Amino acid sequence: MYDQDIVLIPKERVAILIGSDGKTKKLIEKKSGAKLLIDSETGNVSIKRLEDTDPFFAWKLKDVVKAIGRGFNPEKALELLKEDTYFEIVDLHDFAGHSKKAVETLKSRIIGSSGKVKASIESESGATLSIYGKTAGIIGSFQSVETAKKAVELLAEGATHSSVYKKLREKRQKKEIAEKMNSFGI
Repeated sequence: MYDQDIVLIPKERVAILIGSDGKTKKLIEKKSGAKLLIDSETGNVSIKRLEDTDPFFAWKLKDVVKAIGRGFNPEKALELLKEDTYFEIVDLHDFAGHSKKAVETLKSRIIGSSGKVKASIESESGATLSIYGKTAGIIGSFQSVETAKKAVELLAEGATHSSVYKKLREKRQKKEIAEKMNSFGI
């Protein structure tokens, strides 16, 4: 072993990272070619890269661990090992300060009644969201992550839901037009 990164995740997410009988941890290690050393008391996860570990996978593994720590299920988080899949975290404290009540209000605005706002952002952007603790985590293609991040930030800044939905629809329509033009070689 030659190199190590440390990621801190919430203690209550450690069991998810390890999985039943250690299955999730073993799967992550197998797919990434690295070793995870997990301290369940602190939530510290040491990522030990072996000499033959692909540096790309080792780098992306940090995002896999962070994503599980931010509420994503391991299957979704493992998609981050793909070359064209990205992860972004929006810290709601940046918009609400350190007031727990203000953070809860922002989370409610982003999730919406019965999860409808979150579902709309996911549907229109193509990204997947996880609202956990004081953050909004986003997984998807570069463009879908950027689109979802902008929607989350607009809602956190106080934009109306209808204006955010409108921007999301416009962005999706522009993307669809660009894809059609591309398919015609234009």
